[in-house]
Amino acid sequence: MLPTLGDLTAAALYGGFLVFARVAAAFMLLPGFGETHLPPRVKVVAALLVAAAMAGNVPGRPELVPAPATMAGQIGAEIMVGLLLGTVARILFNALHVAGTVIAQQAGLGLIIPASIEPEGVSALAQVLLFGAISLIFALDLDHQLLLAIRDSYALFPLGQLPDAADMAQHITRTVSEAFSLGVRLSLPFLVIGFVLYAGLGVINRAMPQMMVFFVAAPAFTIGGLVLLAMTLPVILWTWAGAFDAALLGE
Repeated sequence: MLPTLGDLTAAALYGGFLVFARVAAAFMLLPGFGETHLPPRVKVVAALLVAAAMAGNVPGRPELVPAPATMAGQIGAEIMVGLLLGTVARILFNALHVAGTVIAQQAGLGLIIPASIEPEGVSALAQVLLFGAISLIFALDLDHQLLLAIRDSYALFPLGQLPDAADMAQHITRTVSEAFSLGVRLSLPFLVIGFVLYAGLGVINRAMPQMMVFFVAAPAFTIGGLVLLAMTLPVILWTWAGAFDAALLGE
């Protein structure tokens, strides 16, 4: 029996909803699109527009609306894939959180910058780096790369199929390792200079125990940290943007 026009229309709408489920779930976590400062209505409208533009080229769309149990499983699978994509991108984005926290602690900038400006406990310096990264995402068209990553994900995760849990866990674990390594490498100049200065102060303190070395050196540490941050901030953001773009391209 041939499907009726109503069946085909329902199947087309259902296929579009599956695409929207993946895109909306990804938009909850994607850097630049899933920020808490954006109103939820803006995120929903953006996800609807992207899903509408993408739905026509998504392979494997159902020809008929399946049974309710199958429908629930397919929608859940699309949400899981979208959350996986958003989580991976967010982990790479938070490499700057690691770098900002290490820099603030190593350079003594926590003495003049508040420890937290967010309920989640994100340091102020890390927040500056994160806002700079969001600006770079849109300035360098990395937002297009994020959307292309969602489109290309259908080759790895077909529509309506739940990905393997072991592969998901392995991929997230590898991404966390890469993000932490990137954050430490971005803060490496501060780690090296801080180690040298603290080692020198230890020697001076051992030679002159009566002198309050760290009390005298604290202002110098803070000024030096600010100067070094001003010199390295563009390089830090540019290096992160290159690593982020390479990760999105799978290089």
